[in-house]
Amino acid sequence: SSVQEMYGSSSVQRMYGSSSVQEMYGSSSVQRMCGSSSVQVMYGSSIARDYTKGKIYISAKTPLEIVKFENPKEDGKDV
Repeated sequence: SSVQEMYGSSSVQRMYGSSSVQEMYGSSSVQRMCGSSSVQVMYGSSIARDYTKGKIYISAKTPLEIVKFENPKEDGKDV
């Protein structure tokens, strides 16, 4: 199943079948591959959301950087 949402200039594309999520929020974007547990964070606030585990991980790394959460409890702060 796939979901595409449009919020003004923001858009969200979700492909639950392939376990990949790509979100666009204005100039910020998040590309998520739930299968390989890799998250590309392009938020200004560096917030990566993992919907598979229903948790939010805040990266201590700089934005516009590819962040891989092999073990989210180690690489990211579990909020």
